[in-house]
Amino acid sequence: MAHPSVNPIEEFVVDFVTSFGGEVESLEPAVYNLLLPDDLAIPAPKQELITVAFDPEALTERPQAELLISGSPLLDNLIDVARQQGRVARCFVTGLNLKVHGILHHFKRSFIFHEAEVAVSGTRSLLFLYGLFMFRISYVSDEKEEELCEIIVNCFDGRLARRLSSTLKTTALTEEIWDHCLMARAISVFEAYKIARAEVEKQLVGRINERRLDLEQRLTQQITRLTAYYDTARTELEETLTKYADDQKQQQTIKEKIQANELERQRIMQELRDKHRLEVLVSLTNLLLLSQPKVVVSLEVIGKKKQQNRVSVIWDPLEECFEPVQCPLCHKHTYELAISRMAQVGCPLCIERKNIPRLPL
Repeated sequence: MAHPSVNPIEEFVVDFVTSFGGEVESLEPAVYNLLLPDDLAIPAPKQELITVAFDPEALTERPQAELLISGSPLLDNLIDVARQQGRVARCFVTGLNLKVHGILHHFKRSFIFHEAEVAVSGTRSLLFLYGLFMFRISYVSDEKEEELCEIIVNCFDGRLARRLSSTLKTTALTEEIWDHCLMARAISVFEAYKIARAEVEKQLVGRINERRLDLEQRLTQQITRLTAYYDTARTELEETLTKYADDQKQQQTIKEKIQANELERQRIMQELRDKHRLEVLVSLTNLLLLSQPKVVVSLEVIGKKKQQNRVSVIWDPLEECFEPVQCPLCHKHTYELAISRMAQVGCPLCIERKNIPRLPL
């Protein structure tokens, strides 16, 4: 954290590096050690501590520190990266009914719990964070096309929220801070961004292949026409060359024209290939941090041999359904659970492996 009496540049650098997953160590007022993450694409040492100072007087005691003031290269690079991240807004879902009637009935309709009985032991409301990332995708070749792509990441568990976009169209949102319940744990916004970015790149594979195929077809057609044109021009020049077999000067002129024809052919062909080369640019234009209240339901689980454990499930009042549970053993999300002889709760496949008796060595 920056010191209370920081200047705007100091506050920006500390918050920005921290939000990107880097490390910031305060050495003294206005002097820090920065450890920049590898994902932060700026020309600076990676995995090495950079000592920076925001006050010229601090350089007297630490001459090795880099002074970050307006115009310094490192600060300019950080600002450039920040500008590329797009605009950020925050809002809260409001107007949801957090009192769930018949919780156990809803649970049994959603989940299969093998060879165990469950009972509700308590409920509580928490705010769950979503990251709504809006990317601009530019396809640059002989023409430029742009499209927008929205990816929503559940910051609680990193899952993609594919249906939330359509649901939000009829949902009440507010900019007022919702202070009726605490925030649930969440991955960092930068981690959510990497998940969203990976999903965009995955979706782009098919679109890029289609555009490349179309470009290759158009390029082939144009090269075929140009090849025929330059072949015809060469043939005509070669026929003219035979007419002046005894005129060395005229022959030299025609040979130069043939050579110029070939050079022009190569230049035009290369220009066409460069023009039909596809470049795809992806940039984040907007980020909406959306907080939604949900109900966390605590369940008592009792197995056939009276082994007991507890498990928490999340009721989404916006979708009016339970969310899948993440198996603590394989980390996959599932609506099917079981309890082992040692009271371990997980998906049936993992629990079956846990229950297999081990042979003595």
